[in-house]
Amino acid sequence: MFGYCAFDTPPPHVPSHVVHVSTILLVLGGSCYIVSHFLRIHTSARTKSYDWPLLAMVLNTGCEITSGFLVPAWYERAGTLTWGLLSLYGIQKMFAAGRKREWGHAPLVERNLWVVFGALYTIWSVGVYLFSRWFLDNKFGAGRVGRTGPHEADWVELAWWTALVVQAGALSSQLTMLFVRGSTRGTGREIWVWHAVGTMLGLYGSYGWRAYWWPEAHGYVTSLPSLWLLGVAIGCDYIAYPLLWNHIVAKEKAGILIGNVPQDGTPREKQAST
Repeated sequence: MFGYCAFDTPPPHVPSHVVHVSTILLVLGGSCYIVSHFLRIHTSARTKSYDWPLLAMVLNTGCEITSGFLVPAWYERAGTLTWGLLSLYGIQKMFAAGRKREWGHAPLVERNLWVVFGALYTIWSVGVYLFSRWFLDNKFGAGRVGRTGPHEADWVELAWWTALVVQAGALSSQLTMLFVRGSTRGTGREIWVWHAVGTMLGLYGSYGWRAYWWPEAHGYVTSLPSLWLLGVAIGCDYIAYPLLWNHIVAKEKAGILIGNVPQDGTPREKQAST
């Protein structure tokens, strides 16, 4: 998306800073994501667990790699595919560190975790591809002054919808995993902070800035489906997740065992017998 928004030529009534500011926000958000990604890998190795649910892994990598093969510009393709490969590297590290601890109760899944991931990844990637092709072939967003030609779909809008669906699905699954575990193992406040700031800057900030100053080309940002997805993502990420995380941390500090596996990984029944 970077190339398609960085080189826009907005009409005269749109301030010239709109493109520059939104692009800077996008770059800053991506930088925060990189920091959170490596923090996630480091924490996974240290705790022998991970905080990225399987669904979130599938949604992120499927969208990144599939989009990388669709974008026509070579620099967009190189950047997107590199990001997708970085995500796969992180998943490999997290699986290696945490698969036994998190899936020891289900040996079949533990032995075939990559098979499960691959099946879900394939299904989701096909869906992303079909939606993207439908969007592009029908030239949604064509003819937006300063954004697209009369026979050209709006890649920036396509990026918005795919990214927003991924955010809503991944963040809700991450919240669910924290609730089911009842433990902060594999997680860290700094991971959440860097990722939340990255999303606020690179997605909500970048598109919000454009939608405010250039609404005729970015009206989809404030459409009802978009607002619903935003509500799910923001509610999970900025309200429910930190509240639940702090509640669990308080329980852990008080020595109260919650969830099926405590922080040190000892099964509950073994702890009770010692």
